[in-house]
Order: sequence, then structure tokens, then C-alpha cells
Amino acid sequence: MLAVFSGDGCLGGRCSCGAGFVIDETGHSGGQALLDAQAVACDGDLDAALALASGEDYEVETRPYQGPINTVGRQRHGHSYMQPKVWFVKLKENK
Repeated sequence: MLAVFSGDGCLGGRCSCGAGFVIDETGHSGGQALLDAQAVACDGDLDAALALASGEDYEVETRPYQGPINTVGRQRHGHSYMQPKVWFVKLKENK
């Protein structure tokens, strides 16, 4: 795992399939997580990540994630439920 560009503690890395990924532990920071995953997929090049066109240059997928036990499901957080997610961004072959 490595720290990525957002200052809010999203963690991410590279999947064995080549996709970049980040964990959005709050389930409410999808835009930030998507940009971070794009940057990881572009080997840390934020300018290249910002230049990517959705649907043309990369594929996005999300999966539910539950902290240290690494399972699927919702967890109680204060007075509401949150759904942590892992965001995956895989560059298409032509990139």
C-alpha cells in the first residue's frame, strides 16, 4: 500500500492485474478516490491522470470493503451506516 495524492488519508496501490486502486474508508469521497486511483494507474503522474477521458482511456470498478477484516458489508459508524469502497482504475490497452 502507498499513500496517494489526497491529503485525507486514502490508501492505495497497484493490483496484480495492473489496475490502480484506492480505499475510500468513508464511502463518501468517490470523486477524490477516483482521481487518486487514476493517478496510481498513471504511475503517479497527476497531469496524465487529469487528461484521461472516462470510458475511452480507462475502466472503473468499485467493490464494497470492510476494514481490517477485509469483508463485504456495511458497518455502523455513529448514527448512520457507511459503505467503504475500493475503487479500481485500469487503463485500456491503447494507453
